[in-house]
Amino acid sequence: MLPQPDGPVTLQISDGPDSVGGRLTGTAWGRCADLALDQLPTLLGADDEPDTFRPRHRVVAAAHRKHGRLRLSRTGLVMESLVPSALEQRITTGSAHYAWRRLLNRYGEQPPGPAGGDADPAAVRCEPRAALDGR
Repeated sequence: MLPQPDGPVTLQISDGPDSVGGRLTGTAWGRCADLALDQLPTLLGADDEPDTFRPRHRVVAAAHRKHGRLRLSRTGLVMESLVPSALEQRITTGSAHYAWRRLLNRYGEQPPGPAGGDADPAAVRCEPRAALDGR
């Protein structure tokens, strides 16, 4: 689920050719589905500038060396990223996940789409990149 200004959006990203020759396609559900699909390239790193990227953290630098063109997703939604990060720095990770889940259950909305709030985790998980590459 991807938060948007007018409510949550459920975004499904698939690996495979689309009608214009691209490799990734997206399907979205919710009031801001069109906005989420418009932002999909940015979310997946299409606006990154690899020639100017200089990783300063050793883990990011190692990933950048190993994978060549590291893409970093970007939503432009600062609070939605800031709150979980702040929670994780103030308390243990397990407690942070519990607190974030309680906040979402109390103040959040059910995700839109065909599965609603009862999506089977096995059906919505991301496959490891190696599995997608056939490694």
